[in-house]
Amino acid sequence: MKPNPRSVFGKVRFVAFGEDYKVRVVRVGGDLSVRRVSLGAFSPGLWEEVKVGEDFKIRIVKMGEDFTVRYVRLGEG
Repeated sequence: MKPNPRSVFGKVRFVAFGEDYKVRVVRVGGDLSVRRVSLGAFSPGLWEEVKVGEDFKIRIVKMGEDFTVRYVRLGEG
């Protein structure tokens, strides 16, 4: 079952293995528009990168993704 990308927000740690989700970054479209923030990642599309204390772990892949994301400056979600 494919995860709902809108439920993936908060503190994220990028990993090489042991991920919760495999994500492919795209330039156009995408299942989720993501804005990286320093604090306050409390709604869909907001990701705060951390080294410890993450809500979920992400591995960036080129194929075989659980969902795709597009990085934005405005209009996340």
